[in-house]
Amino acid sequence: MYAKAARELHSVGVDSQLRAEVLDEIRRKLIARAPDREQFVLAFEKRFLLTDDHARESKLVRYVLESFLRDRSPSTATDRLTVEHIMSQSRQRSGEALETVGSIGNLLLVTESINGALADKDFASKRRILEQRAGAYDLGGILDKEEWTAGEIAERTTMLATRAYDKVWKLPV
Repeated sequence: MYAKAARELHSVGVDSQLRAEVLDEIRRKLIARAPDREQFVLAFEKRFLLTDDHARESKLVRYVLESFLRDRSPSTATDRLTVEHIMSQSRQRSGEALETVGSIGNLLLVTESINGALADKDFASKRRILEQRAGAYDLGGILDKEEWTAGEIAERTTMLATRAYDKVWKLPV
């Protein structure tokens, strides 16, 4: 489909009307192939994983987190932000699953100084620090929790997935 679209776009040359028609057709085909909400949410929940030991897709995870942050707070600059694990990565040593600790629902973009302040602290301490700076970050689903467990992470992951489908990357464009 993509190769055919590229050939068609190339073949119409500089005629802006024909280019618009080809691009509109590409758009229609992409919309027709979009997954439904349930498929998207299920795939999203399993798609993103980031820890120090599993950093292969760190750029993709960062892009997704930046997209959420830009949606929530468009004026926030994202170039100097780092990824924070709300449930510390050290919890893996005590038996917490990689899929929980590395889940996108457990991740948050913050400044380096806040990341350093949060460090390896427990959730209650991290929550107190984050409450003081709530306006600049995408903290949806974090500050209203009393504890941060695999269940809360799964819940936030689902919330992020539905937000991604319904708002951040809503089709049609």
